Amino acid sequence: MKNYLSGLVVALAFGVSASSHAVLLNFDQCISSCANIGTTDGSAVASVASLVYGDNGSGGVDFTLTSTTSNLGSYATASTIIRELFLNTMGSIVATPLSPDIAGVGFRSLTNAGLGFDTKVTIMQGQLGDELLNGESISFTINQLTEGQVSLPSMVHVQRLANGGSVKIAATVPEPGTLALLGIGFAALGFARRRTLAR
Repeated sequence: MKNYLSGLVVALAFGVSASSHAVLLNFDQCISSCANIGTTDGSAVASVASLVYGDNGSGGVDFTLTSTTSNLGSYATASTIIRELFLNTMGSIVATPLSPDIAGVGFRSLTNAGLGFDTKVTIMQGQLGDELLNGESISFTINQLTEGQVSLPSMVHVQRLANGGSVKIAATVPEPGTLALLGIGFAALGFARRRTLAR
């Protein structure tokens, strides 16, 4: 029993470690207007953005969204932008934009491209230097929120494609590195259990 409990403690330590590290989401599932990038709705695509978020130790979650729209190849141009980010943050109502590129953060229930969200981050448009172009990032904090309250679906709205259109691309599941830490914790639990049964 003692070994089982020590294994459980190790597993919980890894689980806590997994939850206290930043989560990485890649936006790589085309949801709407996918013909604008030469594919069909529901198709996997090269990641057009990444979102890193994690608890900030002050009762909130820090977010950084980075555009990688050049992954769209000839469907993107130097002026292709990410205009909106849609999230689910479990009803939080206070945000602090850390980048001047953010026009606003709104909290309300909405449906877009057939998916439900409760948070919309609007990024500046039309002001030179204040748009989210390829290779650029924006940051913001949502207060009164924990990392565990952020849930899928999440989606970005990419505009100014080469054909003048736009596309909506969702994040699928957290990056494997985040899930691997949790897996290690479960493996430690299984190993401890196996050692106990072998005795």
